[in-house]
Amino acid sequence: GESKGKGKGRGKGAAHGGAPPGAGLSLMSPPHWSTMQMPPERWRLIPVLSRRVKATLQKFLKVYDPTHLGVGRDQVEAGKYSSLQLEHAWRLEHEHLWALYSVERQRIVGQRKGQLHNMPREQTKLERTFPTLPQEMPGPKTDPRINEKFLLHGTKPDTVVAILQGGLNERYSGGLFGNAVYLAEDAEKIDQYVCSDKVHNPSSELHKRIYRGGGHFTPKVFYCFVVRAVLGFPCKTKDSITRLEDGGKVFGIAGNTRVLGYIPGTTPANTIQYHSLIAELGGKLSRHREFMLFDGDLIYPEYLLAYKRV
Repeated sequence: GESKGKGKGRGKGAAHGGAPPGAGLSLMSPPHWSTMQMPPERWRLIPVLSRRVKATLQKFLKVYDPTHLGVGRDQVEAGKYSSLQLEHAWRLEHEHLWALYSVERQRIVGQRKGQLHNMPREQTKLERTFPTLPQEMPGPKTDPRINEKFLLHGTKPDTVVAILQGGLNERYSGGLFGNAVYLAEDAEKIDQYVCSDKVHNPSSELHKRIYRGGGHFTPKVFYCFVVRAVLGFPCKTKDSITRLEDGGKVFGIAGNTRVLGYIPGTTPANTIQYHSLIAELGGKLSRHREFMLFDGDLIYPEYLLAYKRV
């Protein structure tokens, strides 16, 4: 489920500017972002120094079952360890990605107010374990009415910069449940897909960006993102073929695993597609649920975490 950054030209024509009152997220930079002048590329990483915020981010690395660590068919770098410990964290402040995310988020808010007023509410394992976690996170609050969640995405050192520059791109991703960006609610799950950053390399583009002013390099760290994601009206499956809700087809076009099917009950019919796919346990999955989004603009990679296996 690896994702690479999208090109800078990708998007839906979002323009910068304030949203009208009550419209939700503004396309302008959130108020908790740094007030320093933005670099020419219009994005930057801000080291997280607050102990309180770091303690909140550590919760995303909670291990529910240590026996799930370091093993499994998807495990890239095996080992024996029982916990995951946050070493460094950075907040991504990316004007273009934030604007794209805000536009897509507002589109789903509008759909919920219209035909999708019966949008089911979802709850992640993180929310059940830490009920106040969404409120503890800095910045604009997530909207539970559109299933806006904080989730995890594991990655490798050589793809971190591409994701920082261009976001998570469904076009370069694939897995058991189609061509999508794969997200998780369990640190054990994303830990399967990461590999360690072993040695400090001053000429590395990643190291130049994150260790110049954001702390000292720690050998053998692993990287993941804490992302905001709008799940909207999700489709659920166990086998990637059949919807659990009504027995319909998960994908709208036979042989195409990039386009989800239409939500039943809209007028006219076949006008609004499911926004995300949730793979439940019991079919292809036995340990961890997975969350798939087929449009990377519904995801904002807000925090980059560097963690150690302990």
